[in-house]
Amino acid sequence: MSPLETIRSLGRPLAYYPALAKHVGGINAAIFLGQLMYWDERAEDGAIGVYKSSEQWQTETGLSYKEQMNARKKLRTLGLLSETHKRLQHRIYYKLNHDAFDDFINQILSENAQENGESPEGNLPNDPKGISPNDQRAFREQPKGHLGANPKRSSGTAQRANRYIDRDYIHRLQAETTSKESPSPADCPVEEIVELYHRFMPENPPVKIIDEDRREKITARWHEAATLDLAPFHRYQNREAGLLAWKEFFDICAHSDFLTGKVAPGPGRERPFLADLDFLMSARGFKGCIENKYHRGNS
Repeated sequence: MSPLETIRSLGRPLAYYPALAKHVGGINAAIFLGQLMYWDERAEDGAIGVYKSSEQWQTETGLSYKEQMNARKKLRTLGLLSETHKRLQHRIYYKLNHDAFDDFINQILSENAQENGESPEGNLPNDPKGISPNDQRAFREQPKGHLGANPKRSSGTAQRANRYIDRDYIHRLQAETTSKESPSPADCPVEEIVELYHRFMPENPPVKIIDEDRREKITARWHEAATLDLAPFHRYQNREAGLLAWKEFFDICAHSDFLTGKVAPGPGRERPFLADLDFLMSARGFKGCIENKYHRGNS
């Protein structure tokens, strides 16, 4: 097998709209947006959008979990992305905000036309749906030297579109991304995790003393969670992603009637069970939360 055939056997190349990169905050956000546009008309539920795990996003876009988080944050800030969290199913649904997207694109076209004295037509791709990296046509239909360009456009139009890419900005963004060292999940932010517990479960027993025993339990769960592929942890690789995952974990726990003392006490008990941080950080309690054993009977 030749090197070219080997590369082709690895999968299909990704198509995205480079002209959007500087407007949405970088290449990764443009890639995520392009794939979101592709799935927009294919979502089973148009009201909440499409469900995809972080692993599926990574397979389709090549973006790591941290890169996905940053891209999603930029798109949410622009109003282009809406996310619906189905806590009990550990799922996030992603939806493209059509009105916001139309206004966003119209504003870009207007600004480009004013700056260059040209018609805005052709500055951005004509087809908002794009080509998915999973589409068999993705490789064959790309014009040479213009991955992500609309194959129906003329070469002159494509060249005009490329003028709107701020290459210096992209290079700066890439340099910043590579220069930042990602913190290791080995550095467990114990105090921040305790703070998240208090924030999301204020009616549960508060933590007043963070002794060595509690530190060890929290650190053990932090390490364990970093190895889990499933939601909400997704094998986080740094402090920021880990805290976001633990924030969602406590939010899920707060929706459990059992963990928050809303279930009638069992035989021989005078009071309903109320989980404290020690229970949630124990090996048994943590496993039960992950396996949804404490959400049964919830509406």
